[in-house]
Amino acid sequence: MTEPCLAAASRTRRAARTLGAALLLTLALGACGSKKPPPVEAVAGPQDALRLGLQSYDDAQFVAAIQLFGKALALYRSIDDSRGQVTALMDLADVALVLGQHARAHGHLAEAERLVQRDGLAQFAPHLALLKCQQSSQAGDAAAARAQCDAVLALEGAAGGLRAGAEVELAKLALADGGDWNALRKRVAAAVEADGRPGPRARLLRLDADAARRAGDLKGARGALERALAIYQAAFARPGIAASHEELAAVARAEERLDAARDHYERALHIRLWMNDGVHGAQVLEGLAAVETQRGDGARAARIQELLDYMRGATNLEWRVVQQKYESL
Repeated sequence: MTEPCLAAASRTRRAARTLGAALLLTLALGACGSKKPPPVEAVAGPQDALRLGLQSYDDAQFVAAIQLFGKALALYRSIDDSRGQVTALMDLADVALVLGQHARAHGHLAEAERLVQRDGLAQFAPHLALLKCQQSSQAGDAAAARAQCDAVLALEGAAGGLRAGAEVELAKLALADGGDWNALRKRVAAAVEADGRPGPRARLLRLDADAARRAGDLKGARGALERALAIYQAAFARPGIAASHEELAAVARAEERLDAARDHYERALHIRLWMNDGVHGAQVLEGLAAVETQRGDGARAARIQELLDYMRGATNLEWRVVQQKYESL
């Protein structure tokens, strides 16, 4: 997620919403937060497809977003519009990164980069560099991620959201390598404050929590994550809400508060499965199974493991089957 408020941190044209939080999400919900977009085949123009795709993205309706961005890409290809193609490809990569699909994102970004280089579309370079940084980070290539994020910061005209996104990614990498958060934080905080949107502010708090947890300050980590969660809830940012619950669950496990850990994992799982997020959903299931084992509920841990095995082993994941298995937990 990458996280993508994370990805959203790179989207300067997306305004944060100020709707109320809704954690009682279920797989039966078809849409939440806005009207369901029309069928993809009914969308005639590429700009309309992009607009509706962004609406679906903001509402965490990622299946619809992928379809609509794909429709926009096909339409832009049909009129040989390079700028439109690059925009649609970056949007598709953005969604893929939110869903943890870094290989798919790599394909979209490689195609976008070819078009940018072929047609001299320098205006896309900062955003493309940030997405490449996020993709490399998610794929585990820290050296490439650092170089690409440095490229964002070196580019003139990089918007505040892009700079904040690059600083966050660099800070994540530095913390993972044992970097001194006190030395890192000032620069990251300055970029986040200049950006001004709630998503990057919440991401900074999650970095604070990561640093506190690594230093053994679990209470401080929990407090920072709870503040981040409140920001995401106010903005109705479902990927951020889910990520915060996952990180709160990890802190609760370290504190040996197993009931709290289970509750946070359950809340995260509702959201991940509602978003059809198989990668992160499987990670949540892994944590939940471990907690149930620690709590002594081996039978439930086994049912969770069965769903986890299906999600990780299926070549063509059927969400109907996921829903049925999930409801039997």
